This record gives sequence, C-alpha cells and structure tokens, in this order.
Amino acid sequence: MTQKIRLNERRDLALDEQDILEAMRDFGAYLDISPDDFRAIYTKAYAIAHTRFLEEICADQVMSSPVLSVAPSMSVRAAIDFLDAQNISGAPVLDGAGQLQGVLSETDIARLAGGSRRPSPMHLLRSVLSQTFDPACLEVAVETIMTREVICVSPQTSLAEMLSLVNSHDINRLPVTEAGKRVVGLVSRTDLLNVLSTLR
Repeated sequence: MTQKIRLNERRDLALDEQDILEAMRDFGAYLDISPDDFRAIYTKAYAIAHTRFLEEICADQVMSSPVLSVAPSMSVRAAIDFLDAQNISGAPVLDGAGQLQGVLSETDIARLAGGSRRPSPMHLLRSVLSQTFDPACLEVAVETIMTREVICVSPQTSLAEMLSLVNSHDINRLPVTEAGKRVVGLVSRTDLLNVLSTLR
C-alpha cells in the first residue's frame, strides 16, 4: 500500500548516489572538482532528484478521501449552502452509486447568477446591485449547470502529471477515479501546492 504524504512534516529532497552520477554524466567529461564544479553538479543532481520526486508521488498519496460531493438533483441553492459550510469552492457531482456525473464549481454558479460566460466578481456584484439577478435561478438542479466534461486522474497518476493538468486546463480539482467513473478521492490545486511546500 502506498504511504500517504504527511503535510505537517518538512522533508529534504534527498539526493541519492544515482542522482549525482547522472548529473556528472551529463557533463560528459572528467571533472577536476572545484567549488564551482561541485555547485554545478549539485544543482544538476537536485533538479534530477526533484523530477524523480514529482514522478514518484502519486494521486493516492495526496488525495482527500472520502470525497465531499453534491448530487445532480440537489438545488443550486442547497449546493451553495453545502460548499459554504465545507469551505470549498467546488465539488464533484456524484449519483447514488458514487459515479461521477460532473463537477460543480464557483465559476458554474457565478455564470448562472451573473449571466455571463466568464463572470468576474465585479460583474456578479453589478448584477446583484442592479437587481437583474433573479434569486429563483438558484432553485434549478445542479445537473443543469455543472461542468460535464471533467478531467480525471487515476490513483497512480504522478504529481508531475497532475500539476501539468491543473495548469494546462486552468482547473482547481482533479477527481481520482477507478473502474470507470467511480470516484475514490479528490486532488485539489491546494493539495498539490501543499505537497510542494513540504520540500526544502
């Protein structure tokens, strides 16, 4: 079983002998070691060790489980209350069997309330203050506004790949799925940053 990452402990990014040998091989020549040479080798070896760390840590070591989720039939108003109570900005939408149907985010809610494709906080505030916002819109079901095309990862997906997905798709959460759409965990952007912050 994979060991869970503990965020309350700092960890040194340990360089092993293989990292140093690989860094030295990259120089392609015999080195008469000087402080500058060693610094260059150390920097190279550290970069290799960092890359290795990003590849060795997997989703099942950093994911949150069980997953806080909302149901497709829940009203948007009820979902807002739930997200606020849990202090989260979004959640997977799961059916009764725990199968992923979509993701509900604050962007989806703001789009509904503000009537704009990419609403800014100011646009939403202007909508509310100008009284063009209709509170009745919050009674629709979550499934009518959720994002249906969801980027997911497996429990074995590496930290490097998750960081790439979050950045390239500009998303804040990655559901971790097994056997099709069964959600077993969730990795948030905050989870990824917390793991990286434990390195020194």
